Amino acid sequence: MTEVIRKIEVTLEKLGEISQDISEMLAVHKEKFSASESISTANTSRITKIEERIRTLENWRWFVIGISAIAGIFARNITDAIFK
Repeated sequence: MTEVIRKIEVTLEKLGEISQDISEMLAVHKEKFSASESISTANTSRITKIEERIRTLENWRWFVIGISAIAGIFARNITDAIFK
């Protein structure tokens, strides 16, 4: 009977150690998860800024294309008027 009790005590000690190890592992994973969340937030912010910059560049591209088209039309009209 005492041997069974001793085995139960050893088993309980091992279960306690395992429980402690699992708690430590969960704490480490929680820290890693928090770190990955902050990295994800930072990346989202960077992506938003890059999208804004791209949108600005696209607007400038269309502005330049429009100005070029108008300049081309004026140049054509001026050369037509000169050579008539």
